[in-house]
Amino acid sequence: GPKTLWARSLGDQVPERGARQETEKRIRGIFEDEFGAARTPEQKLTLAEEFSHQAQETAGQPAARFVLLRLACEMAAEAGELTGSLDIADRMGRAYELENPLAVKAHVLSKAIGTLRAGPQESDKTRQIVDTAMQLVDEAAADDDFDAAGRFAKLAVSAARKAKDTRLIRELTIRNRALDRLKLRFAAIKKALDVLAENAADPEANLTAGRWYCLEKGNWKKGLPLLVKGSDWTLTDLARRDIASPNAPNGQLKLADDWSDLAEKEKSSAKSTIRAQAAHWYGEALPKL
Repeated sequence: GPKTLWARSLGDQVPERGARQETEKRIRGIFEDEFGAARTPEQKLTLAEEFSHQAQETAGQPAARFVLLRLACEMAAEAGELTGSLDIADRMGRAYELENPLAVKAHVLSKAIGTLRAGPQESDKTRQIVDTAMQLVDEAAADDDFDAAGRFAKLAVSAARKAKDTRLIRELTIRNRALDRLKLRFAAIKKALDVLAENAADPEANLTAGRWYCLEKGNWKKGLPLLVKGSDWTLTDLARRDIASPNAPNGQLKLADDWSDLAEKEKSSAKSTIRAQAAHWYGEALPKL
């Protein structure tokens, strides 16, 4: 699948606030002249590269490394180098146990948006920021973090408005309405997940959560085990056979047919997802038939 723009942190603890502030004060003092001279994008990028290099030399100094990476991230974003800034943010995520990795990404996008100017000459830059923000929307929504998804959606709209791109604003408005509907629907799913946290065998909660992950979001790996324990016998049987992953072409064909039949009985929002699963099993069976 596509590379994700953020990942769960598995690194060191983030240094304490006091240590970070003291370290940043010292670094800003050392680089006082460079900070004062960094006015153009090229100069800011040069300073970002210097901070990034310095961070590699401070592996035994967690506070210094953290502050240097954050400053490099910010300077690259202010220079308009969104990709480079996000790469540095990923380094922070790998190096430290960030409480909220998405907050770093949001900060990067905010800095990048601050560099935008109105006019068609900024269209490529605006599109890059918007595409990045919307990819993060999709990733956060896939993880059921709709608060984070909403923040990134607002940043995308902010970028389009800053660039005064009316066509892009309309496009984002339509996409964000769909996100709002998905968030509203998730409220009911959250109740089922809360029930499962107390009783993992609850049939109705398993059915509700399983349908959400499989039939609505296409996350079959997460949803199929839930459907197996659900209260809908048809879905339980399909899920059990799907998890068993039949090798014989006739078994694969039968499973594909059954998923396809179910798609015809489902409402429109789930049809395409179920058809995709049927297509997967047709694809598995076809070369052997």
